[in-house]
Amino acid sequence: MKFKLNLASRLYINRRALHLGFGAVIGLLLVMLSLNLMNTVFLQGHIKQLKTYLKTYPAPETLAGGTPANLGRPLEKVVEDIRFANDILEKRRFYWTGFLDQLEGLAADKIKIRAIQPNFSERTVRMSGLAANLRDLQQFLEKLSADASFSDYFLLEQGQTSLKEEGRMPREAVAFTVLVKGVI
Repeated sequence: MKFKLNLASRLYINRRALHLGFGAVIGLLLVMLSLNLMNTVFLQGHIKQLKTYLKTYPAPETLAGGTPANLGRPLEKVVEDIRFANDILEKRRFYWTGFLDQLEGLAADKIKIRAIQPNFSERTVRMSGLAANLRDLQQFLEKLSADASFSDYFLLEQGQTSLKEEGRMPREAVAFTVLVKGVI
C-alpha cells in the first residue's frame, strides 16, 4: 500500500478569506473611531458655543444692583420654589425599598420596629421598636454593627415596658430607640 497524501504540502486555511475578514474588522473599527472623533470635536465646539452664550448674560446679582438682598420678591420666590423642589427630589432619591429590605434582614423575629423617622437635613434615621428581651435587642444591635450601612448608630433609649393584647396576659418587652447616621 502506497500513501500519496502529504498533509504538509497543502494549505488548509483560506488565507485570502482570513485576511479579507481581518481587513473588514479593521475597517469597521477605523470607521467607528473616526465617527467618535468627529462627535467629540462637535461636542467640544458645542460646549465652547454654550460658554460664550452664557457669558453674554449677566448674573442675577448684577441685575438687582450687586447685592443678593436687592434681588426682589419674584426672584426670591423662584429661589424658594427651587429649594422646595430640590428637597422633594432629595427625599424621593432615597431608596426606601432597599432600606426596608436591609432592615428586615437585620431585625430578628422577636424585634418589632414601630416607627421610622427620617431626618433628611441631618441624614439620619430614628427607629423605635420593641424587643422580646434584652438578648434579642443585643443581637439586633450586633447585626447593626456588622452591616456597613448601619454601623454608625446610637442607642438613645432603652427600657422595660408592659404590652397588653386583647384576651391575653400582659407581657414584658424592651422598648428601644436607635439613631442611625449616614443611611440617607
